[in-house]
Amino acid sequence: MSGSNVAPEDKRMEDRKFRANIPPQTIVFCTVYQTTIGLTNSQHQKIRLASLRLPLLFFQQRQTSAAPPKEDVMNEETLKKIQSNPKYLELVHKKTSLGWTLAIVMLVIYYGYILVLAFAPSLLGKPLYQGATMTVGIPVGVCIILSAFVLTGIYVRRANQEFDPLTQQIVEEAK
Repeated sequence: MSGSNVAPEDKRMEDRKFRANIPPQTIVFCTVYQTTIGLTNSQHQKIRLASLRLPLLFFQQRQTSAAPPKEDVMNEETLKKIQSNPKYLELVHKKTSLGWTLAIVMLVIYYGYILVLAFAPSLLGKPLYQGATMTVGIPVGVCIILSAFVLTGIYVRRANQEFDPLTQQIVEEAK
């Protein structure tokens, strides 16, 4: 032993306590890694205990710091009040319809490109102009990628101009 006065049974018990709070994949990874690099038993034990404690400390720190303040916790009464508010129902309807509309537009653009590519590849394979090495498909593909940014911008703009004020009104009425 390395000069400590702790009995081996106590060390094993301490090790089990740490293992109980750590995801199994972390333990498996540490054990496999340490056995593959050929450590001696005492080195293996020191590294294993250290590697088991670090994720646990990080996990405990994240758990304690992530708890919301008590005043931000929503109770059942407030939740029912918000859900029965006509402005909330309007907000849900508007966000849902906009989200589905933009998603369908993006899917039509993307799968339209794929269908043209599958059934009429010569359309996208034509050069942009006589003697050019770039085909029509390249700028069309870039436009598809840019359309995703444009659709995201449309959603963000509507969210900032319409959804956020409506959400603020709902929150104020719920207080």
